[in-house]
Amino acid sequence: MKKLIGFILIVSLIVITTTGAFAHTVTTTKSDIIGTYTYEMTDTSSKVLHSQQFVRYLTESWAYASSYTWSKANIATIGFTGNISDTIKGLLKSSFSLTGSYTTSYTVAITLPANSSTYSKLGFYSDFYWQDFSVKVTYSTAPYHNAPVQTTVSNYSTTAKEPTRNTYLKVVYL
Repeated sequence: MKKLIGFILIVSLIVITTTGAFAHTVTTTKSDIIGTYTYEMTDTSSKVLHSQQFVRYLTESWAYASSYTWSKANIATIGFTGNISDTIKGLLKSSFSLTGSYTTSYTVAITLPANSSTYSKLGFYSDFYWQDFSVKVTYSTAPYHNAPVQTTVSNYSTTAKEPTRNTYLKVVYL
């Protein structure tokens, strides 16, 4: 009996439906011995390109610099707004074929001129596609010794910010 309880049966079912020009709904079900999670994910907008979005500073301190030289690889990764779980993020990425990250490598050092009379830092930027999603999570407990099945429903909204191959190095002034 303990082996049976310890055994977790996971069943996944994916259903894709189209509900309009841009709206696609993907339903994924995951079950184990305790209950069933159903994730109903819908893209509620088409992808919109946002150009040259700030990713991070590549230098730590503000400085009076006349130029910056950079030769290291940089990575732009996907981001999600709102408080959603890593499970939902993973399902959105796989269900809607979202790109997780892009790496830009430099085969030669890049030097950018800067105005040495004002504080500056070197910044990394990327183009991103933004797309809105709604996620409905339904959890139902498995029947257990005549106990009633309990169901809870949670709704989430998020915007996926998916990086593109286009990245930029820019001098940022204070």
